[in-house]
Amino acid sequence: MINKQTILVIVLGCCALCSCKPSHKWNPDVSKIKVDVKFVRLEKELFSIDKAHFQDGMMKLIHERKDVLKFFITQLHNFGKWGVPSTLDSFEKVYLQNRYMRDSLYPDVEKAFPDPVINDIEIQFDDAFRHLKYYYPNDSLPHVFTIINPFGFQAYTYGNDLLIALEFYLGENYRYYSSIEMPE
Repeated sequence: MINKQTILVIVLGCCALCSCKPSHKWNPDVSKIKVDVKFVRLEKELFSIDKAHFQDGMMKLIHERKDVLKFFITQLHNFGKWGVPSTLDSFEKVYLQNRYMRDSLYPDVEKAFPDPVINDIEIQFDDAFRHLKYYYPNDSLPHVFTIINPFGFQAYTYGNDLLIALEFYLGENYRYYSSIEMPE
């Protein structure tokens, strides 16, 4: 049970907080801080691999993006052990050749997020990352990858990588949201 002294301390504390004027800026000027945010459209890179030369295309992409692909394929989607040929075969069949992914979700994401829209979002991330550099000047900024992750989580971090699942941002009336009970 709350006694009179506790109530008095709470009221006096609230009064003290309300009467204080902050001596610092809540929104610092970050305009001179240089950052360069470029999203890597991982979903676009994956779905643009030529099916007739999948292994070659995938090996080229792995050479460029080994760490994020290793996380995406083996940990996020659990397609098997990294470096085992059957892992890439499973990834191709279950993820890239999946009719729902290939014919519905990927085209819907591409339609909702053409490059000009992504460029606008990059500008917003520029501002957020400038603030991050302001408060944590010695920290490195994450690499940002866009993905399609059939309604898993909205975002993932792995090392210095940030993966954003675009299918969660297709608008409140997106046709598949009701079937997966998306929160309102």
